[in-house]
Amino acid sequence: MRFLKHNRSGQSLAEVLVATTITAILVVAAVALISPVIRNDKYVGKLGTSTALSRELLENVKTFTASNWHNISDRATSSLNKYYLITNTSPFQVTSGSSTVIVASTTYTTYFYVDEARRDITTKNVTTTLINSTIDPATLIVTVVTTFPDNQSSTVSQILTRFQNSVFIQSDWSGGEGAPPTTSSSINQFVTGSNINTTSTPGSIILNNL
Repeated sequence: MRFLKHNRSGQSLAEVLVATTITAILVVAAVALISPVIRNDKYVGKLGTSTALSRELLENVKTFTASNWHNISDRATSSLNKYYLITNTSPFQVTSGSSTVIVASTTYTTYFYVDEARRDITTKNVTTTLINSTIDPATLIVTVVTTFPDNQSSTVSQILTRFQNSVFIQSDWSGGEGAPPTTSSSINQFVTGSNINTTSTPGSIILNNL
């Protein structure tokens, strides 16, 4: 009687190769699924940091503006004019350009710009349209932008309105007509007038025929 001896080693090797191939496919698939999640988590983290930096700068700009409206109203408008604040001085200082900060090895660039605000003539609401609207000199739109690698950024905007006015006493009108409609300090002129005498008594305005 003859006994056949089966060679099991070849089958075992084939099984190992199949199992290895399947495992490799599963690993590649898992990596393909997990990698976007990891990248997205990193992006969300950087976006959160950039948003926090934007809001911090916006709060500093609001404080800077509240101390003196001209701190912000004297800035050139449009997104082409970038500014940032130097906050390690008292009071804050504004300068052209942008500032950088490194957080967890990522470099963030932050700046703000100022836009004119227009109000609808009928509703008085702030609007972006030029039709039936006029510029409100007591209202400005401040936008803060923070960028980080891969051309990503976060943007925060807020409408700022002048709510404080500098008060001064003017007693000298000898300069006559020609003053600007608004001024931040006492001068010796007035905008315009009629039927008045500003020359007979220096520094005084006297109505004619009185």
